[in-house]
Amino acid sequence: MAEGVASAYHFDGAGDASEEEDEAHCRGPQCSSFPDEFCFFCAYERDPNAEHGTASDLYGSLQSLVETMSSQSREFPAITAAVHSAYRVQIQHLISDPVFGTAPAWSRKSIIRHLTYSNQFKGVFRAGVTQIFHSLVDAHNRNMKDRATGQIIESERVALMSTLATYMKWEAFSKQLSK
Repeated sequence: MAEGVASAYHFDGAGDASEEEDEAHCRGPQCSSFPDEFCFFCAYERDPNAEHGTASDLYGSLQSLVETMSSQSREFPAITAAVHSAYRVQIQHLISDPVFGTAPAWSRKSIIRHLTYSNQFKGVFRAGVTQIFHSLVDAHNRNMKDRATGQIIESERVALMSTLATYMKWEAFSKQLSK
């Protein structure tokens, strides 16, 4: 690896930091880069013998919650809050994890990390990207005019048009994925 650079993603899950590199610079945002933080979705799997939607299908229940809320176009913070609450109230007290012990806490930060970077819930990530575009459009719009002169600020107009063009490409791409 060239000096002063690091991999964006590490397929070994632990990073590929050489002895000279700072290991923190080699971590990606995925759950595998945070082995000291509990993630229910990473630590457990759906029970193939459990009837879908029953109490014995804890994993499937949470997975369905995410998928249902995502299909309803719910915002990311609402999905995160619902998963966190459902885990805390319905599942946490039933878990005895060999690494994290009895009733391990699953933080919102860890839930956000999994929903965003795991590839398990691609619709949630796509919805998050769409929300980023909405926020960018709003920010450009709020800074579009010079208050003193009432004139359009050309750099903001150009940035807005560029953002909208990219957003339209994103929407077309997302529509193709959902076919």
